Amino acid sequence: VANLIARGLVKGFDGSLNADGSVTRAEFVTLLYRIAGSFTDAASLADGTQAAVLKGDSALKDVAAGRLCIDCSAAKLSLTNTKVDELTLRCDELDSFTMDDASSIGTLTLALGDGGFTLPKGARVGTLRLLRAPKMTADAQTDKVELTGSGLYANISGKHSVLAVAGSGNTVTLAKDAELSALTVCGSGNIVAEAGGYGNSSVSVGSISVWGSKNTVSATTTGGSAATVYLAGTGCSLHLVPVAGFTAATVDGSGSKLDMDPFSDSAVTGPAGTLTLAGSGNNARIWSDSTIGDVKVSAYGSWLTLNTTGTGTLRLPGSHNTAVKRRRGAPRAAPLAAHGHAPGAC
Repeated sequence: VANLIARGLVKGFDGSLNADGSVTRAEFVTLLYRIAGSFTDAASLADGTQAAVLKGDSALKDVAAGRLCIDCSAAKLSLTNTKVDELTLRCDELDSFTMDDASSIGTLTLALGDGGFTLPKGARVGTLRLLRAPKMTADAQTDKVELTGSGLYANISGKHSVLAVAGSGNTVTLAKDAELSALTVCGSGNIVAEAGGYGNSSVSVGSISVWGSKNTVSATTTGGSAATVYLAGTGCSLHLVPVAGFTAATVDGSGSKLDMDPFSDSAVTGPAGTLTLAGSGNNARIWSDSTIGDVKVSAYGSWLTLNTTGTGTLRLPGSHNTAVKRRRGAPRAAPLAAHGHAPGAC
């Protein structure tokens, strides 16, 4: 309130704000005109500005700013030797976006109307956040990509530390050269899949976490393994084609499905780690030409299929679960220690 008064946007009446009173339409329209009048253009933006709203097409050059918001009237935006901590694009239709190698953006938030958006290669952006953008392509390397809106379509290529998909009904396609250190999917009804179809790509994914409701992830891991896999939520699916197993996998949801299938007899070359199956009504299937570590099924009414050459200790402390051990390649002894605490535990 003090800031609004200091900027002359709110003036009150007879020296009083009348905070308990009602505002008339005329008074509110006056406030809107004063706010719109405080918008500036790119040519008037001073170096070191902490916060500002820019109107119209903007060509920023040789400036550093804290937080900038581009209003809905902009169709073109360019950054030359410009550094912005937070940049928000709220444009009805953005025709072009460019930035040179000397420019950087800490957090770029997109809330766009019709049309697509492409983050160019070489763009230095810390976090790319999508609130609203019908179609988006990220070619540049970023630290984080966040989809927090709904009904978004995004194509992700290049190397990123974190890809987080929230909201609902989002569709994300991972290009063949995509490298993700961590993938997190929550919300509901989101789909993450590799280009070319399941098992036909060379996407590299590190740690994977999937929860929420009816989320589906289908990703190929190459050049390494998913360090940890965590599948929770309700009715979620996680399909992986691992090449070197995983450190630890946990299924702790309800009616969720974990499927690790190499698609060939030589795809998985390294041993898999531990597997924990909790929750209820889950389904896990692990196919590997190598071994898997200790397995614990503490779920209820879940189904586990292991198609591995070797298995560590298999424990089933839950109830009404089914564990099927199949062998591929050279047979190997697999100790089984079942601990049933209820009828039909094993």
